[in-house]
Amino acid sequence: MDQLERFSEDEKGLLQVFRQYGRDGRAITVLSLAALSPLRGNKPRLAAAIASLKEKCLIVPCGADALTGTPQGYRLRVPMPARRPPHGTAGTA
Repeated sequence: MDQLERFSEDEKGLLQVFRQYGRDGRAITVLSLAALSPLRGNKPRLAAAIASLKEKCLIVPCGADALTGTPQGYRLRVPMPARRPPHGTAGTA
């Protein structure tokens, strides 16, 4: 079974954003997730996908200081290592 089969299409879209922009553990604001994911403009689906990924312990909340007006953000619970080229292809031209 493919590991991604257990995720909805909405969750996969958000995970792709985290893979591309937050791989190293950087936080991504909800506004950025809304703009970069396939869910742009659909607040209920975006909120549901975020809640589901939080429930599955894949992302954790960060930011959102009401006193300074910092927007809510999320980051991957565990940063993803950089991709390595397939064995035997490094250094080939």
